[in-house]
Amino acid sequence: MTRTRERRTPLSTTALLLALAASSCSDDGPVEPVGDRVLVYIVNTGEPTLTVVDHATQSVIDTLDLGGIAHGQIPSHDGTRLFVTTEDTQEVLAIDTRTQEILWRVDAAEGTFDQLHQPSVSMDDQVLFAPDTFQSRMSVVNVETGAFEGFLPITDTTSSPGESLDVSSLHNSYLSGDGQFFYIAGILGQRIAKVNVETREIERMYVLDGDPRPFALLADQSRAYVQFTDLEGFIELDLDTGEELRRIDFGNTPTQGWTDTNTILKPRSHGIGLTPDESQLWATSTQADEWRVFSVPELDLIATIPIPEGNAPNWIAFTPDGRFAYVTNTTFVLGEGNRPRKDVPGTVTLIDAESFEVVRTLPTGPLPKRIHSVYVPPVE
Repeated sequence: MTRTRERRTPLSTTALLLALAASSCSDDGPVEPVGDRVLVYIVNTGEPTLTVVDHATQSVIDTLDLGGIAHGQIPSHDGTRLFVTTEDTQEVLAIDTRTQEILWRVDAAEGTFDQLHQPSVSMDDQVLFAPDTFQSRMSVVNVETGAFEGFLPITDTTSSPGESLDVSSLHNSYLSGDGQFFYIAGILGQRIAKVNVETREIERMYVLDGDPRPFALLADQSRAYVQFTDLEGFIELDLDTGEELRRIDFGNTPTQGWTDTNTILKPRSHGIGLTPDESQLWATSTQADEWRVFSVPELDLIATIPIPEGNAPNWIAFTPDGRFAYVTNTTFVLGEGNRPRKDVPGTVTLIDAESFEVVRTLPTGPLPKRIHSVYVPPVE
């Protein structure tokens, strides 16, 4: 395990924009810890950086150099640390949310070529589970010590009697409201596994009619709202029966690029979240540059929130009080090989969750995706 301090030099692709929005900082001497505030962390997948927004000022205050391309992130439940997973270095990093320093980093794939995707962390902030996407397993890290503990295979042994199926393309994991389970989706495996955090045993396997992407869980684990690669919208999944109850299709006509299998412009919807009180479900149409707001449990459409054309809205994070939503915009500009260019800065949009009006848009690094808002407690 290697321990290191984070470096804060922005990369050239975003230097100009971030110079206008971010405060300068120095690596000389100890960093003064700051707490009692809400910070918003944004993973930039086009470069090895993390954008930090102070919600009080609604401005970018820092850009952290991670030393690797991040994919997933999850805050500790006490708000003092942020855990980040990387694609190219197969690491888990811990960041101090009061100082923005990297506390430790650890190889969590044992040198295999892989990508670590969206993790979940136990309710006691002791253990992190990160999808090891190409290997059908979870990497397990003790986040108190920063030590890699090993792998947890995700295998379906129940759907077909006498057969065992490795669940492929593990992507996003989420902790249940009571902290007893985490749910992990396999895209190409078309499954969601329910795993007991304490015993680390798979307790149930949900077989789906589509490739699962982001999803949102009700705290009581009665429903999951799941987005599929080829669906502009989401499904309502009954977690008791395993049945698909409803399929909400936004109905927009696929535009050029979103139907081409040779481009990364998929899935058509890739961002979903419940408000903290679970009264609303917000879901994006990445292809149509909009967010739609639905009532829960009725799933009646309440509002449609347009995002400026071409921004490709993605992930969402609500402030702890539910008053505002931050949404990342990947701003796809296709380049060589019909792939998104990694030198085009993205943005994050702040939305008033009561009026559904856009408040402001801030700069990020290129291809911003996963996002979390974190209440950082006071420094004792």
